[in-house]
Amino acid sequence: MYACSAWSNANWKTRNTPYTHKTLEQLQRLQARAARAISGAFKATSIPALDVETYFLPVEHQIWKHNAECLGRITLGTETLGEQEQQRRANRIRERNIRMSPRRAIQKAIQEEQGFSLKELEVITPYVVAPWWIGPKTFIGENAEKARSRHQHSIEKEPDAIHIYTDGSRINGHVGSAAVCTTTNQAKSAYMGEDTVSTVYAGELQGVSLALQIAQQDRDQGNVRTKVMIYTDNQAAIRSKGTAASNITLIESHTEDVVAQSCQQEVASTMASGN
Repeated sequence: MYACSAWSNANWKTRNTPYTHKTLEQLQRLQARAARAISGAFKATSIPALDVETYFLPVEHQIWKHNAECLGRITLGTETLGEQEQQRRANRIRERNIRMSPRRAIQKAIQEEQGFSLKELEVITPYVVAPWWIGPKTFIGENAEKARSRHQHSIEKEPDAIHIYTDGSRINGHVGSAAVCTTTNQAKSAYMGEDTVSTVYAGELQGVSLALQIAQQDRDQGNVRTKVMIYTDNQAAIRSKGTAASNITLIESHTEDVVAQSCQQEVASTMASGN
C-alpha cells in the first residue's frame, strides 16, 4: 500500500509530485485505524500521537523510504555514464513534449526537493565470498588468562611463523589503527579520521588489514613462512574474519587479502582475545 504511489499515474495531474494530499490523508487514516486497534487508543487520539505510541513511521516517511529503496534497486548499477548522459538528454526532450513518467517524477522529487541522491547510496555486498568459502582459523580465549596461555603456546610452537599484533583505538576524538610484526620488526599505522566519521571497530578491522599487508610484503621478499599468526583484542573483528556474510567494505577488502594469501601459502590466522 505504501509503495503503490511508485506505479501510480496520479502524478500526471499533480504537477509531477509523487502523490496527492488526498492520497496521503487516506493512507494516514488507514494507518491510524490499525494503530488504534493495536494500542486500544480512543478514536479521537491524534495521528502523530498514535505513530509515537505504536512506533509507526509516519506515512509520508514510509512512502519516501519505499520509493527510495525501489528506485535504488531499479536504477543503481544499471546505467553507464554514457547511458546516463543520453538518458538526461532524452528526459529534457521528453519533459518539453510529454508528461513525465511516474518513476521520473518520484526520482526528481527525491533528488531535488528532499536533497537526496541515489548515486551516493552505499552498495551493500550480501556475500564477500561464496557462502561455502572456509575462512581462516580463529581462536578466542574464554578469558584473559587463557588468551595469554594460548599466545605463549603459539610463540613457542610456531617459531617459523610470522607473528603480527594489531590494535585500533580512539584517542582525543580521533580513531587510528596499527600493526606490529615482531618477526620482521616492521610496523604499519593508519589514521581513520575523527570519531564522528569512524569507529574503533573500523580501526580494529583496518589493523587486521595492515597485518595482512605486512605478511604479503614479507612473502614478496621471498620469505616462506609456515603460518601467519595475527593477534588482536577485539572479538568483533575476529568473528568478522571468519564469516563470509558481510556488508562492510573494510571486511570485503580484508577477505580479498586473505584469499590472496591463501593462494600463495598456508594461512592460519590465530587471534587471541581476552575480551
